Amino acid sequence: MYQEVKLELIFLLPIFLPFLTAIFLFLNKKLFNELITNFFTLNSALLSFAIAAYSFISLALDKFKPVNVELFQWISNPDISIGFTLDGLSGIMLILVTGLSFVIQLFSTSYMEKDENHCNYFVYFNFFVFSMLLLVMSSNFLVMFFGWELVGLSSYLLISFWSKKPAAAKAGNKAFVINRVGDFGFLIGLMIILIGYSLYRRYTKVIEGATGSQDKPKYQDPNLNQDPLYLATINASNITFLKSQIDDITKLRQQMNLLNEKVENNSTQLA
Repeated sequence: MYQEVKLELIFLLPIFLPFLTAIFLFLNKKLFNELITNFFTLNSALLSFAIAAYSFISLALDKFKPVNVELFQWISNPDISIGFTLDGLSGIMLILVTGLSFVIQLFSTSYMEKDENHCNYFVYFNFFVFSMLLLVMSSNFLVMFFGWELVGLSSYLLISFWSKKPAAAKAGNKAFVINRVGDFGFLIGLMIILIGYSLYRRYTKVIEGATGSQDKPKYQDPNLNQDPLYLATINASNITFLKSQIDDITKLRQQMNLLNEKVENNSTQLA
């Protein structure tokens, strides 16, 4: 019992630590130079990864028994709560997100060296990591939606970071608009789940109702195979969004390669 309570408190730290880091850097960005900014953001990312690894190992030793944390109940009727879940899948995602964020930030400290908005970049990136963890560690569809929205916002801030460049500004606007298309499908799914099950507590509650393990949902439609979760999980706009992002990233990478070649050529000529 003590181990479970301890794990409930620990696995929340990697989720909110990037958010606290983003706020801390934002409030002190005029005071911190690049070295201090790098110190705080890298140590925060490394600490998040270490805690995530410890949480996953503890979960594995407990035979992957899911750990659910309900922070608070927003509305009692319908049953809407804000919480997080640590299980085998979310534990793997927790390690992946925190581990990759550390590697990317370690690379970024060199790549963003001497950039005039050096601190802002790490504020946006830490906010992105928090948004992604909110998305993958959520215990219900509503918290997932909050994470999805924040990922869209932080992605826009990062994609259009060099907004003075027309290509970056265009890519950011395109990502923002396409993300709104994804929101439309997501919201339809949320509404149908709320109508059918009258709750946003845990995924398992909705899935059990959809598979017949519990009472059937109040909403029945033969066109949806009598399963409102069917429409909620069909969101083709996400595929469109992902393809658009990949295309923009490819174009920006090509432009950066051309710029690096020009810099190397100029350096060779000067030498």
